[in-house]
Amino acid sequence: MAALLSVLAADWLWTGRPASALGLGIPIAFAGQIGLAIAVVLIASLVIVTSMSTRRPTLEKQAAMKAKFDAVGLLPRTARDWPAFLVCVALLGGGWELLYRAFLFGILARLIGTIGAIVVAALAYGLAHNYDSGPQRIASVVAAFLFTIAYAATLSLWWLMLIHIAMPLLPALIRSRMAKPTIVATS
Repeated sequence: MAALLSVLAADWLWTGRPASALGLGIPIAFAGQIGLAIAVVLIASLVIVTSMSTRRPTLEKQAAMKAKFDAVGLLPRTARDWPAFLVCVALLGGGWELLYRAFLFGILARLIGTIGAIVVAALAYGLAHNYDSGPQRIASVVAAFLFTIAYAATLSLWWLMLIHIAMPLLPALIRSRMAKPTIVATS
């Protein structure tokens, strides 16, 4: 992804196109500001709900969740893992959005129109995740359609990048919270 993004960015700069044409304009356009507000509220809500949860799952459920999180293999396991995890999440989340929304959608929209570009870019993005199960693939394609439609409607990547970067943080926060020892009162 880094190599492809580098080539696309070099071409973009070489031809003198502005960052705003990728959805990275500053100041952020009004539609992008609305999207950014939606993203902030959504992310804040998820963090608050996650942090306020007082019910701890049973030990069996915790073990099953931990096994599921460990199978992903990308979530931070120790405090030392968090900085690298955050950098990777930012680069990958931002990179996916640039590649599939800004570049691919932008190129396809000129060639086959907005509707065709939404369909092709969303399918390409959703299938590129290559999940193991059918439900994961379907969820990925549905999310890709929502993100691509949101990009087409706002022409802003900032808020989509923010959501995409925040999405892997929720399971990481849950896993981190589960790793904290549970204090059991004794009588």
